Amino acid sequence: MPDIAIQRLPSLPVIVALALAVFLPPATAADAVSEEDYLQELPVVMSASRLRQPLEDAPASITVIDSDTIRRTGARSVAELMRLVPGFLVAYFDGAARPYATYHGDSDAFNRHLQVFIDGRSVYSGLLLGSATYGLLGVALEEIERIEVIRGSNSASQGANAYLGVINITTKNANDTVGGRLILGSGNAGAGISDGMARLGWTSGKHAFRISVDNRRDDGFKNRYDKSDRTVINLRADLMPTERDEVSLTAGSFAFDWGSDVSGAAPRTERYRSVYFNGQWRRQLSSDGEVKTGLFFDEEQYFNFFPSLQADGRVRRQGVNVQWLSRLADSLRAVAGMDYVGEAVTSPYLFVAVPDHQSAVLRSFANLEWQLSDRWLINAGGLWERHSEIGSHSSPRYGINYKLSPGHTVRVATTTAYKVPGQFELHGDWRRTNGVQQIRATGIARPERIDVTELGYLGTISPLAMTVDLRAFVEKSRSFLKFNGNPSNIINRDSATQRGWETQLKWTPSSDTQLVVNHTQLRMLTGAGSGTSYNENVPRHFSSVALFQKLPADFDLTIMQSHVEGYAIQNTAQRLPSMHSTNIRLARGFRFAGYSGEAAINLLAADGPYWSYTGTQTLGSRVDRRIFGTVRFDF
Repeated sequence: MPDIAIQRLPSLPVIVALALAVFLPPATAADAVSEEDYLQELPVVMSASRLRQPLEDAPASITVIDSDTIRRTGARSVAELMRLVPGFLVAYFDGAARPYATYHGDSDAFNRHLQVFIDGRSVYSGLLLGSATYGLLGVALEEIERIEVIRGSNSASQGANAYLGVINITTKNANDTVGGRLILGSGNAGAGISDGMARLGWTSGKHAFRISVDNRRDDGFKNRYDKSDRTVINLRADLMPTERDEVSLTAGSFAFDWGSDVSGAAPRTERYRSVYFNGQWRRQLSSDGEVKTGLFFDEEQYFNFFPSLQADGRVRRQGVNVQWLSRLADSLRAVAGMDYVGEAVTSPYLFVAVPDHQSAVLRSFANLEWQLSDRWLINAGGLWERHSEIGSHSSPRYGINYKLSPGHTVRVATTTAYKVPGQFELHGDWRRTNGVQQIRATGIARPERIDVTELGYLGTISPLAMTVDLRAFVEKSRSFLKFNGNPSNIINRDSATQRGWETQLKWTPSSDTQLVVNHTQLRMLTGAGSGTSYNENVPRHFSSVALFQKLPADFDLTIMQSHVEGYAIQNTAQRLPSMHSTNIRLARGFRFAGYSGEAAINLLAADGPYWSYTGTQTLGSRVDRRIFGTVRFDF
């Protein structure tokens, strides 16, 4: 594969800022991470059971990515951050416009089997076949406080579509972003990267407010028409009407345009638009008890501007939820609640005969945490869900955690999860402009089901400042939704069993150094009677290594390497070769005229180009070497 020359350096303003950062005084160490911070106890999480728990007490494997790690990676999307999570495969479907992240090699660019939440609001799109891709793009990285990634099924707590895993994103409280921030980024001509972000936060009494705008542009891959332009606008208010009450209000919009040259059509621009509102109220009842309720509304629109196969559509969702948490006894805690979500999908192209379809989902959930002794802990619970068209189903989960010794915990858990068919999978009626019917769904699709058993180990080796997270699993999937016939109906047909293990090792020898190593081994076996072989649709093994190193004079170095064994793309005849990539980031904090900031230079695919999706010269997604710089000012 030929070397790719860097055509030009970032634009002049960014170059000047990068140069000044080298000579200006280092930033003060007010926000520096101390050795105690690095060697602190395991974090508290709440995504798996909706109870706040130390990581070692959770009934699932969870990876936590904090805001400092996000900044140090130099990532431009949430999907790219998933390289830090074992079991996740990160690639680009049709250019840098649409990176996607799938769990356990589920090489479907729509991310149909992954649930994504932002501040408790599901951003799983109901358009087309359903997708988490747009949700991963519709949040500004600078706004994120932390990301909890549940590695494994979690319908027992968070409902249908948490089939293989959950990405739970929590954005920063407005009280933590008072002041202003400006970020500029620019890249070489081959990438066409041009980023900008502006944020302003302020307080009024006990209340805090924030407004931010984040824009990211990219020319995509060479020899492709896949440039992108995405803008996220967000408003947030955090209010304290009383000492016991907290109210969080967020509203915003996401605009995304990207070039497309697939399907043998002339290059065109596709468009996605969304607006949303999310309100959450929390009342503290006691030190161990609270009640929380919320409501949300969002609307999405998709335009593909493809004359012969139009797929424009709109979906509106609204929902309300309530959750109660309490300590029932010294050794027993419980959380329970209900959710209601209504959805309306409209498309004269995807549903020719009947353009409008509606559905409603009602679910109730509960989880108990029982501390049997200092060593034994049981998590038991589940979720019951009723869909207005499909009927009801339940997702139980049982987990037992045993502490071998302080800092060393073994977990055994079993659960059942579902992926519910969307409106297109139930009622799709898609035709070409000449009237030839391509898809005719007859409404017989039923939820996909997966039964999971896992064995986990989480250990802290204090003398070595090292933590080890190991998960071994058996995942039995049933009733995959597949296209069948001509015109295609959507039916439940195939099954498969996936076995394997994944591990993450974090070594922090000092407050200046952290090494993160991930490795995943997979083996998928197609079920008897299945019409499709899935054996080659997942890479047998993939891994990543990330080094975070603080250097003298407030320099900061990050090196991330990824390796993925070759595999076949799902639903295509293409096979990717093995991929190896290296990303490097060098940054320096500075102070200038009373303001603080950071300048960074990023080199992607430093060890040469690689194929990311298909291996053809005409429609191949080849990631070329690229360089871009960023500068941040805080005031």
